[in-house]
Amino acid sequence: MSGGRGAPPRLRPGSLCASAASGAGGESPPLTSLVDMMTILVVFLLVNFSVQGELAGVAADLRLPASSSAERLAPAAAIDLSASEIRFEGRRVTGLVAARSGDSLLIAPLAAALAAAPGGAPARVNIHCDRELDFALLRRVLQTCGQSGVRDYALVVRREAP
Repeated sequence: MSGGRGAPPRLRPGSLCASAASGAGGESPPLTSLVDMMTILVVFLLVNFSVQGELAGVAADLRLPASSSAERLAPAAAIDLSASEIRFEGRRVTGLVAARSGDSLLIAPLAAALAAAPGGAPARVNIHCDRELDFALLRRVLQTCGQSGVRDYALVVRREAP
């Protein structure tokens, strides 16, 4: 009698379980499905990590102020204020001496660079400002951004534990 209480279930000849149980090299699992699933997983992980990575590349000559803020940066055009120059999207716009000169709060080379950006002045910018720079220069940059049509900006900081 087969199929009693303690007897193992019967295996059909040629099934994957029967091949594994008998040690014979029967059918192999469907590789196409496995490769498809692995491809989907890899693409998902790449997209997920690329979105969660750092959005702001900080220039080597910048020392950002520290903050305990947990808010993440949104992708935006970048303005770098280093100890010697102002850069927009990595390209030098003007030196600090020229940016500080004059009575106007507008920095003309920066305004021109913002206007020359693809699609006109960006709606949002991330400002990387060295922590040793005075507020007067930052004020000029913010004024220039406002007059150029930039309405949303974020000051980039170095995150430290609270």
